[in-house]
This record gives sequence, C-alpha cells and structure tokens, in this order.
Amino acid sequence: MGLDEWPINPYSSDSYWVFLVFVDGHSGGAAARNMSGAIRPVFYIQSSVLYSSGDGSINNPYRIEI
Repeated sequence: MGLDEWPINPYSSDSYWVFLVFVDGHSGGAAARNMSGAIRPVFYIQSSVLYSSGDGSINNPYRIEI
C-alpha cells in the first residue's frame, strides 16, 4: 500500500508501543500516538490451511483452502 503498517499487535506489554512493518520491509516499534500508517488486522491460521490464489488486493483477495 506504500505506507508503514500497524498489524494491531503489541510491541511489548506496554500499550504505549506498537509493532510496525515499515514501507521498506523492516520491522520495529513506535509510539502508538505517532502512528500514521495503515492499520492491518492480524490472524493466525493452522498449518493445514493452504494458499489457493489472490494477491491480497481488494479486487483479488487471498483465497485459501482447508
């Protein structure tokens, strides 16, 4: 998306800090109050779930197989 992304999971037990994936691909933490990038939900799937197709865009979402 061309923005730093906040995957809505904590960087530490302190809610002041959030985990970020920066637009250049590296990760780190930042103060939540300074967050100006995209917010992205995070979820975990079982290893039995397989990627089927899609690129994750609004017009071509990821599709999975169970």
